[in-house]
Amino acid sequence: GPDAPTLKIREMSNQLAISLVNLQGSNNFGENYFIQSSGASSTDTDTAYNFEGYVLYQLKDNKVTAKDLSDPAKAKIVLQSDIKNGVSNVFNYTFDQVSGMYIPETKVLGSNSGVKRSILITDDLFADGESGLVNYKTYYFAAIAYAYNNYRQFDPLDPSGNTAQLEQYLQGRKNYNVYTAVP
Repeated sequence: GPDAPTLKIREMSNQLAISLVNLQGSNNFGENYFIQSSGASSTDTDTAYNFEGYVLYQLKDNKVTAKDLSDPAKAKIVLQSDIKNGVSNVFNYTFDQVSGMYIPETKVLGSNSGVKRSILITDDLFADGESGLVNYKTYYFAAIAYAYNNYRQFDPLDPSGNTAQLEQYLQGRKNYNVYTAVP
């Protein structure tokens, strides 16, 4: 998937300005990530995964890994931003051994409102009580970039073989970093 953006953080009194930047050398420089799907057949059209969006997280601490991002006790979404192209919610399907069925797993609840690359943060999503950022306190952030393709709509009535595209969502695995910020 697309490399995560680098976070550029400006620390100010009780607030943080965060910008998401794809540095030269990133596979998503210019938000131009592109890779052909390995599961597509020659009869499928538009089989490339292309950059779709970003998710910026506030982390509980500096020990949160990329695998922990779906745990709301460890990571909370500060910003979800994606291309305005008619794609909003993105799913991957996984086989459930108990039910014997493929279950949709929501990967992104997209806004479909255009890519936003900066945000002003004034609230601590992990705060108990007053939610405003506290000066001289350390906060932790991370971001991911993801790609999308739905070259063949998944059919739960025919989930086998060449008729199934189980993954619409492709998350980058490179350049995941935890960033610290102190207003």
